[in-house]
Amino acid sequence: MNSMIIKEYPSNLIVGVDFIDSQHKEIVEKIKNLIQIIESNGTIDEILESFDCFLNYVKYHFDTEETYFDLFNYKDKLRHIAAHQIFLNTLVELEKNYFENPDKINESVLFFLEKWSNTHILSLDLELAKELIDNKIV
Repeated sequence: MNSMIIKEYPSNLIVGVDFIDSQHKEIVEKIKNLIQIIESNGTIDEILESFDCFLNYVKYHFDTEETYFDLFNYKDKLRHIAAHQIFLNTLVELEKNYFENPDKINESVLFFLEKWSNTHILSLDLELAKELIDNKIV
């Protein structure tokens, strides 16, 4: 498998709200860790532990963002929450599929994680950050 490890957090993904940016960086670190374990032929237990760590952190991040939705009249609240739920459901399904068939995690799955993260950050999270700043929440 060709490594897709990001060497440095891409500056184009910085949204300008410290807590969001630091959590996004941590998500990328957890993805990098998962990729490294997979590429180094880690055991199923190591991979699943890393995946669970990533999944739990993503849940924490989504909960943190969603706490801020109610601090002002965030116009995209429902769409943003729906996007979070779709992503979490997909991650749970990926983990289940991996547990049933360890060969399932491959470049296409890792590409999904990278693409979804970039797309979500560059659209919904960037909009959220602007709203938080404009409404003087942060």
